[in-house]
Amino acid sequence: MLHSLFRILLFGAVLTFNLLLPNSASGAIGAQVSYDSGNDVVGAYVSMPNGQGPYPAIIVIHEWWGLNQWIRDSADRLAEQGYVVLAVDLYRGEMADNPEDANRLSRSLPGQQATNDLKAAFNYLKSRQD
Repeated sequence: MLHSLFRILLFGAVLTFNLLLPNSASGAIGAQVSYDSGNDVVGAYVSMPNGQGPYPAIIVIHEWWGLNQWIRDSADRLAEQGYVVLAVDLYRGEMADNPEDANRLSRSLPGQQATNDLKAAFNYLKSRQD
């Protein structure tokens, strides 16, 4: 289980690196959404290309700061490249603005909760028409 979570986090790091590349897109449409994860409701930011789908999808995992504006902007840049992008809020609404709080948030995130939220994110995207 931990090995799978590590692979997901590694993919997120690679994805973050790729976000530094320039894009040539024409816009994206973003919105706050929520979906069920077991008995919980998880918030997320979804960004879509400006046009007709269907599109491939990407799940974005935020850094230790939380689902902040930089992550939303990164999701928009990916959407401009032709993806439906779901940036999951693993901290359930909390964000850090200093390293101490970021460390506290990242260390207190239960691994099973994160895994469940990411699986539910996949199912949410799979259920979408676009």
